Amino acid sequence: MLKGCEQTITINIDQLTIDVEARVQNVSCSQNTLGAITITNVPRGTAPFTYAWSNGSNEASITNLNAGTYSLTVSDAVGCTKETNFTVQEGQAIEATLDASEACVGEAVNITVTSNAENLIYQWSPPSLFAQGTDTTANPRFIGTNDTIVTLTISNEIGCSEQFTVPIDFQERTAPDVSGVIAEESCLGLIINFNGTPETTGYIWNFGNANDPQGISIEANPTYTYPAIGTYTVTLTPSEELTCAAPAQFEVNVKGREELAFDITGSPTICGDSTTTLAVNDSNFTNIKWFLGENIVDSSSNFMAQAGNYTVRVENAEGCTGTQTIEVTDRSINVILDERYVACAGEPTALIIENLNQNDQLRYNWETSSPLVIIDNPNSESPIVTINETTTFTSTITNQFGCSIVKEILVEVGEVPRIEEVISSRDTINLGQSVDLSVVGAAGTYTYNWINAGNALNNTSIPNPSATPNAPGLAEYIVQIESMDGCQIEARVGLLVLDLPCEPPFVFVPNVFTPNSDGNNDLLYVRGFNIDRVHFRVFNRWGELVFETRDLSQGWDGLFRGEIAEGRVFGYIAEIECFGGERTTLQGNCYFIEVTKNNHSSASALWAFSICNKLIFETVIVGCSHIQ
Repeated sequence: MLKGCEQTITINIDQLTIDVEARVQNVSCSQNTLGAITITNVPRGTAPFTYAWSNGSNEASITNLNAGTYSLTVSDAVGCTKETNFTVQEGQAIEATLDASEACVGEAVNITVTSNAENLIYQWSPPSLFAQGTDTTANPRFIGTNDTIVTLTISNEIGCSEQFTVPIDFQERTAPDVSGVIAEESCLGLIINFNGTPETTGYIWNFGNANDPQGISIEANPTYTYPAIGTYTVTLTPSEELTCAAPAQFEVNVKGREELAFDITGSPTICGDSTTTLAVNDSNFTNIKWFLGENIVDSSSNFMAQAGNYTVRVENAEGCTGTQTIEVTDRSINVILDERYVACAGEPTALIIENLNQNDQLRYNWETSSPLVIIDNPNSESPIVTINETTTFTSTITNQFGCSIVKEILVEVGEVPRIEEVISSRDTINLGQSVDLSVVGAAGTYTYNWINAGNALNNTSIPNPSATPNAPGLAEYIVQIESMDGCQIEARVGLLVLDLPCEPPFVFVPNVFTPNSDGNNDLLYVRGFNIDRVHFRVFNRWGELVFETRDLSQGWDGLFRGEIAEGRVFGYIAEIECFGGERTTLQGNCYFIEVTKNNHSSASALWAFSICNKLIFETVIVGCSHIQ
C-alpha cells in the first residue's frame, strides 16, 4: 500500500441553461390591430414554468401590445432561468404596381410586380394559370388562353399582407384581307404577278408549289412562275415584326397562255344614220386596229362607228394579242301610218300607227295646237280624236333604246251629205199597193242604204226605191246617206198603210156626173182607194157600149161617137181587182145631169139625189151645182 500519494482530479460542472421560443404578432399593417407574444416552447426546461414580463404579466402569452421591446424571465421547476427580449414591430403597408405585357391569343403573358419593400412573399391565384414554379415569383408567366383577372397576395416577413389584381387581356390575331390582292397572269402564261395590299405588307408569300421549297418571297408585290397550269393555294405568313397577325390563304388559277382580255366601251346602239363612239381604254396596248369584215377602218383607241359588225385586235409590248367583236345595231323606229285622214265633224276617229319592229317597246306622245280637239289617250298607239275643223296631229314616238321619231297626221273635216228631204209619192196607200220614195235635193254624189228593207223595198241602195209594204199600219223608212268622205246622215219618211176590203163603199161607181167641163165631176170613174186593175164598161138604154176602159185613170166624159150621148140614164159594169188579188164586180145605173158652168145656185138641190162617198184620206163627192 502506498502512502502519501496524491492525485488531482478536475471536474467540470456545467450550469444547465434553458431557451425560450415564442411567436410574435406584430402590429397589423392595414387592419390597425395590436401585437401579441405567445411562448410556444421552452427547450431544455423542466415544467412547470413561471413567467415574468416587463409589463407585469406572468402569463405565457401577452396581448394588446404596442410596438416595442418586451423583457421576459422564464424559470423552470429546478430553478433554471432564462432572460430574453422580444420585439413587436410596427407594420408597414405593402405597396405594389402590377403590369401585364401585351400578348396575342395563344401567347404567354409576362407579369411584372414593382413593390416598396424587399423580402416579400408572393402568391398568384389561381396557380394553375401560371407556368410551373412562377406562381410564387414577382415576375410570373401567365399561360392561360382566355381573358381573365388574376389575384396576387403579397406578404412581408412581419406578417403583413395585401391583395392586388391585374386583368389579362389578349389581343386577337387578325389575318389580312386578301380580297384586294391581284394575281394577274402574264399573257405569256404561267407567270403570275401578285399585287399586294397595305394589309399584306410584312407577310411572307408561299406560292403553294409543293415541289419548290424555295418558292417564297418577302416582297410586297412578288412575281412567281408556276410549273404548270392548275389551281394553287398561296399562303401569307406573318413575319416576326408583325404583332398579333394571323396567316391567310387564297387560291390562284393558273390558266396558261391566253389572249389579252379587255373591254370595249360605248353603246352598241345607234338611231338611223347617227354614230356611236367605241373605245378600248387600256394604256398597255401598243397596237389597236378596228376591222369591218377584212378591211381596217380605224387604228385609234376611239372609233366612231356606224351600224355593222366590227372586230378589234389589240397587242401589248410583250407581243400578246387579243380580239373581240361587237355589233353596232341600228335601233331606228319603223312604223307605218296614213298621213291623211278624213273625219266627220264631231265624230270620233281612230288614228292608227302600226309598229313594224315587233321587239320595239314604243312610247307615244300625241299633241296638237288646237284647243278644240279631243284626244282620248295621248299616250296610245291608236288614240281616238274628235275634231270640228281640219287639224294636224303630232306624235313623238320613242323606243326602249332611246331612238325617237316625230310623225304628223293631217285630219281633214269630211263632207257631210246635204239633202232637202225624203218624200213618198203618196202618204197613204192600201195594203198591197206600192209607193215611190225619193231623196230630194241631194247636193253631191252619195251612197244610199235603206236600213229597213224588210218593208219590201225593191232596191235598198238607190235614192228612189219603190216600197210595197207587207203589213198595215205606219211604215217608216230610214235611209243612211253617206258622202264620198264617209260622213253619214239619216233621213226618214212615214207612210200609212190601210187594209181596206174590195167591196162597196170602199170601191164604187158614182151614179151622177156632170160633164160640163167645169173641172167638177166632169168624168165618170170607177172609184176606190185600193183598186189595182179594172175593166169598166158603160151601156145606153139600148144596150150599146158607149164607153170601155181598163185604165183606172180614164173616165167617161159623156160622149158617144163624139156627141153627147142620148138619154140621161146609163148602165155600167165594173170588174175590179184590188191590191192583194181580191175581185168584185159592180153593176148599176148612173145619171147624166147637165149643169151650166156658171150657175151653181141650185147646188144644194143636187145633193138630194147625188151620192157622196167618204174614204179615209180621200173624199169623193158626186153632185151638181145647177140642173138645167
